[in-house]
Amino acid sequence: MIETFTVKQAVQLTGFKTPHMLDYLHRTGIVRPSRSATPGRGRRRLYTFRDLVLLRSVNHLLRRGLPVRKLKLAIVTMRKKFHDIPLNGRVGADRYVLTNGTDAYLVDGEAKIFDLTKNGQMAFFFMLDVETIRNEVAEQIAKLKA
Repeated sequence: MIETFTVKQAVQLTGFKTPHMLDYLHRTGIVRPSRSATPGRGRRRLYTFRDLVLLRSVNHLLRRGLPVRKLKLAIVTMRKKFHDIPLNGRVGADRYVLTNGTDAYLVDGEAKIFDLTKNGQMAFFFMLDVETIRNEVAEQIAKLKA
């Protein structure tokens, strides 16, 4: 049998301060508990381990500034366009979600980046290796002094 957790336990385990945010995420369809009885008022919601991982991920994204509206858009996009990614399971080491506090991006292990807040369109990023740049500047300073 799959272990389940109550709303109160889910709040404690995922870092939310009160059950109100979980209620909101449930009402808006962002996160739905896997093991709940039939939907309806007064029904007990039960969360699985996978649900808790998703909720904690959502909490991290929200704390880093991603607006709820864009979070919902990102999850809807992942469900539509990237349905091979289990949203309440393991994404995999070669795929991960990033946020800049405004938008959410899915980074594929094949160096593909998709903007989840813009219907999954491909995006471009430039990554700077600060250590390499630091070494280049140090070399230039050494040449200047020579």
